[in-house]
Amino acid sequence: MTKSFYFRNITIGIILFIIISIILMKNHESLRLQLFWVFSLVNTFLYPVAKMAVEKIALKFTTKGFWHRGLLTDDIGKNGIYAIYWLFCFVFAIPLSIIYLFLNDKKAG
Repeated sequence: MTKSFYFRNITIGIILFIIISIILMKNHESLRLQLFWVFSLVNTFLYPVAKMAVEKIALKFTTKGFWHRGLLTDDIGKNGIYAIYWLFCFVFAIPLSIIYLFLNDKKAG
């Protein structure tokens, strides 16, 4: 992963974190919500790593061309798929980052 990829993709993680922070501001007394906020803060910085892990796993089984033709052509309907994909990567950032580290460790060794 390059620095440019990380910083280009961390903006989505920051935007999701800001949205979660605004929602949690209304009920900040709950311990469960405070822990969720900390979890979201960690996921913000791990989001680009998780996104890279998903891309590497997907490209092991398909080609780049597969993601740009057929049902997955670039059109308005694809924006909803992107939102689900970004949210998936954000929520599962910790386990996906561990998978990414495992994949890179196997590759280096």
